[in-house]
Amino acid sequence: MRQSWSDVTEIYNGAGAYRFGMSVDEARHANVDSVEVFVGFSARLPHLRRLVHVSGYRVGGQAPAWIPWSEGRRARTYRAVAAWAASKMESGALLQTRAETLGVRWTIVNPATVIGDSVSGEADHADGGGGPGTSRDRASPHRAAPARPDWQSGR
Repeated sequence: MRQSWSDVTEIYNGAGAYRFGMSVDEARHANVDSVEVFVGFSARLPHLRRLVHVSGYRVGGQAPAWIPWSEGRRARTYRAVAAWAASKMESGALLQTRAETLGVRWTIVNPATVIGDSVSGEADHADGGGGPGTSRDRASPHRAAPARPDWQSGR
């Protein structure tokens, strides 16, 4: 391990991708394969205390016992929900399984709130406002309140 990584004690992983209409391959590469890499890298850090994985809204709670997902389970899940959501579900279970196997202490954070247009997903205003009838039009300040995350933690 290079000297520059030897004193790392925490990793916060927010890597991944989100886009409406992602293909299964694109979503799995960005969100499942990247978790495999992060957990493997984390396991090689001699002073790591915890890997914190910031995942997605409403995708937590997947049973790690199902890893690796069978082709049938993968096909059913990716058919039932958007590829992005399915890939985040699969990656959460993968993270738990691989981290436990490699002895990496882990935490998964699933944000409780997201903002964005329901069609495009765009969040074009830093304060969450914009468009007819919104707080921006009424000139009242609108700020997203911090939400309590859905915490999952290992060890």
